Amino acid sequence: MKEIRGDAKNIRALLGEAKYAIDYYQREYRWQTKQISELLDDLADKFRDHYEPSHDREEVTKAYGHYFLGSIIISDKDGCLFIIDGQQRLTSITLLLIFLYRKLESLASERKMKFDDERATISNLIFSYRLLQK
Repeated sequence: MKEIRGDAKNIRALLGEAKYAIDYYQREYRWQTKQISELLDDLADKFRDHYEPSHDREEVTKAYGHYFLGSIIISDKDGCLFIIDGQQRLTSITLLLIFLYRKLESLASERKMKFDDERATISNLIFSYRLLQK
């Protein structure tokens, strides 16, 4: 019998440490504006619960509470991690990260500023360089 384990992970740990696959029986991405808006509103509300204009990035990272994204169920089949439950949420978070990455690129270009660290952090969460490896 396979082991069933529950681990609390943040987005960096969830997306940065592994690459996932979607099995053939999973439905396509179906979230509409309503579900995306609810997710974004929940994230914004959680942020605003702790927000103070004087907070710097380090204070935000350390002091702000975690947002429970819900359970994500993963199955390991021959070394490949398949998403069993949570595909819609993970895909939506990934799309949000892609938007933020592109927004940083646009801001960097418009304002002649560098956001290299921020872009690298987000890039590591969305891009898989192992995608074509066996």
